[in-house]
Amino acid sequence: MNEYIIVHADAANPLSEKVNKMIGEGWKPQGGVTVTQIDFGPGVGLGIVWAQAMIR
Repeated sequence: MNEYIIVHADAANPLSEKVNKMIGEGWKPQGGVTVTQIDFGPGVGLGIVWAQAMIR
């Protein structure tokens, strides 16, 4: 492993598209997908973030 990056998106489908594109560029998923709720602060509210660690 020489490089490590975390890819993120606000939904499963956009994350899947990013991960598949990176796989085509030689990256490999490391571990599973993480889904978490984040408080973006007053006036913005809560949101969901989907993330996947990638290595190559």
